[in-house]
Amino acid sequence: MRCTFHLASLILLLSLISPTVAEGQIRAGAAAKNIDPKQFPVWVNGGIAGYQADSVRESLFSRSLVLDDGKSAIAIAIVDNCILPHEVTDRAKELV
Repeated sequence: MRCTFHLASLILLLSLISPTVAEGQIRAGAAAKNIDPKQFPVWVNGGIAGYQADSVRESLFSRSLVLDDGKSAIAIAIVDNCILPHEVTDRAKELV
């Protein structure tokens, strides 16, 4: 659920950015947010057989990049996770 909040907040923030850019310039910004689970055990995806983890082995991140040429802006967010629930992705799409 924390991942949902952070991802949705990040997308909302990025969609509100409206910088002024001089002709012929491109502005770029990047961010990374740690999204490690806070409650364990959690199911681990990506293998042939699922299993539960009791601790963090490698941190998970949500990373974003924003590009703006003064006419159009684009934000790209990538999450270190094999599977995101439809509720998370649908909510993120609604915010953009």
